[in-house]
Amino acid sequence: HNNSPSIIKGNLKVQISEEMTLLQKLPEITEIPASNSITLYLKYKVGEANSNANISVAFNAGSVSDAFEQNFKIHAKGFPVNIAFSGKETNRSYMVDITDMVKGSLFASATAYPSVISDLMKGVESILREPGGCFEQTSMSSYPNILVKDYLQTIDKKDPELEAKANQLIERGYKKLITFETREKGYEWFGGAPGHEALTAYGLMQFNDMKKVYAGVDQAMIDRTADWLMASKDGKGGYRRNPRALDNFGGADIQITNAYITYALACAKYNNINVELDHLYEQAKSSKDAYILGLAANALFEHDKDKRAEGILAQLIKMQEADGGFMGALHSITRSTHHALKIETTSLAIMAMLKAQSINSLALKNAVTFLVGARSGYGDFGNTQSTIMALKALTQYANYAKQTNEAGILEMYVEGKKVSEKPYKAGEREAIVISGLEKYLTAGKNKLELKYKNARNPLPYSIAVSWNTTKPASAKECQVDLNVAYQTSSVKTGETIRLKVKLENKSEQGLPSTMAIVGIPAGCSVQPWQLKEMQDKKLIDYYEISGNKLNIYYRQMAPSETKQLNFDLKAEVKGKFLAPASCAYLYYTNEFKNWQSTPILEIL
Repeated sequence: HNNSPSIIKGNLKVQISEEMTLLQKLPEITEIPASNSITLYLKYKVGEANSNANISVAFNAGSVSDAFEQNFKIHAKGFPVNIAFSGKETNRSYMVDITDMVKGSLFASATAYPSVISDLMKGVESILREPGGCFEQTSMSSYPNILVKDYLQTIDKKDPELEAKANQLIERGYKKLITFETREKGYEWFGGAPGHEALTAYGLMQFNDMKKVYAGVDQAMIDRTADWLMASKDGKGGYRRNPRALDNFGGADIQITNAYITYALACAKYNNINVELDHLYEQAKSSKDAYILGLAANALFEHDKDKRAEGILAQLIKMQEADGGFMGALHSITRSTHHALKIETTSLAIMAMLKAQSINSLALKNAVTFLVGARSGYGDFGNTQSTIMALKALTQYANYAKQTNEAGILEMYVEGKKVSEKPYKAGEREAIVISGLEKYLTAGKNKLELKYKNARNPLPYSIAVSWNTTKPASAKECQVDLNVAYQTSSVKTGETIRLKVKLENKSEQGLPSTMAIVGIPAGCSVQPWQLKEMQDKKLIDYYEISGNKLNIYYRQMAPSETKQLNFDLKAEVKGKFLAPASCAYLYYTNEFKNWQSTPILEIL
């Protein structure tokens, strides 16, 4: 821009990271007309993916000059593949078969967790990698920090720096969480009325845990939330559910919903639930569902150390599987199934066993071993609910076990050759990370081996290997289908192009908490007014923009329902652009995703 009354001539200098190759020559002298501006389009070839890059632009015309710098990241093309291993052994080897890899997209690392603090912090980091627009996602940024502070108080250890950081995240999380309170009171996934009884129960449990370590919690808000929830009691031991809220949390099996709400009220120390506890006990006595038994045992233990809990716990322990885990029969309160359901159920079992008068050490050890081995390569345990439940269980176990970790060395081998090692001290708190292992991996089969040296008690660990592939790694178990297409293959700068998104429920059952993540080509932008209009018209329930991805949320999808959405993208920068791969999945069963790509879009 030249805001002066005369022509300006000067030198334009552009420096960019070596991963980018300029495909044209810059003019030696750049001339800008008086009171005018010019736009230059510089065409680059993008190099290897997943690099942190930088561009600096400077213009010098003698008496006047200007400059700026911008950091950016180069992402891989194709579809992401994530392989994870975890456990707690002194020596363990794994095979990884790397196929159809996009060059430069491979990453591999190993992480050891020497303390519950590292467990909690890595859990937060990994969940924050996912889309985050709902109540429960928001709670993930504060709940583990609540556990951190509570743990430090329990072991009577002062750590001012860590506590200050936890306080900041708890305060920020609390202020955002209370924005999800509905106008009719109670809480809902996005803050829209009516409230969800079960989600409100989860919130009540968190707010009560929070007030133990954070003075800023409004007791009046907790009281009205509890009153709203108590008002839903049906007098028979269960709870009425608003029929307009029968989705995700609200749409779980009625027995599971009743059990979960009673469990949450008991954990929050509300005593006026004798009828509900009696009903839950009678239900649990004849139940074959380990998830319900886990909720019942914990609720009874929390309620004045109810002696009936011991009998329910004994029933539950008989259901322990050979790998140490416990599997629910139907689904969890969030309608999680498969791996997430097993993690949640096992976490409940561990917390119940730790409350028992006489602890079954073998059953507890086997359950903890399963849970540690269920961790993803990035430190989480699947979706938000399963991660929170696992972190709560492991924190309580850490308080019980009170182990002092010894010093040792973490070693990594590839094809029998040691490629990296990292020593650690006794009492280490931060996660021990060996990154850059991808340098030693090749396409095809690779043998990875993890060893602990000079350590009798190995630390829990996880190994993450990820790359992008040219073929979509869609899961056949995914119940939702996705189709994304442009109306045309090219568009002129300044015009709009239609992006058509079709989301389809492939099953004959209703689906909870359905998501679509739509990749937006870098030369285009979505229209915020259009997104808001679509939300107002109930075409989508909620949305958020994260970089060049549009995250679309639905509370539910009816059996065999199809959602057809049309987005008008504004073309802003000339060039050829390939959008990130798009995917669809169920929020609480996020291990099963359906992937799709769009063709290259040319902006003229």
